[in-house]
Amino acid sequence: MRNLKIVHITKLISDAHKKKEKDKAWEMWLSKYPKMDQSTFISFEDFYARLNATTIVMQAKESSGTISEQYNKLKPGGLK
Repeated sequence: MRNLKIVHITKLISDAHKKKEKDKAWEMWLSKYPKMDQSTFISFEDFYARLNATTIVMQAKESSGTISEQYNKLKPGGLK
């Protein structure tokens, strides 16, 4: 282990963490499996993909004025 570079050690730790998380997901899926029927069945691969899906929802905020009005509010002395 002494001769391994930090990058390799970090990758080993990361891989071990991913394996542990996948094992936890497997246990979760197994606990749901007995309650599944044909209409509610989900494969482990699909379950795992949904569990690890990253969803980013961005909402557009409505502007409350023009850009110059916003700028004037933010500059020093603009919020009186």
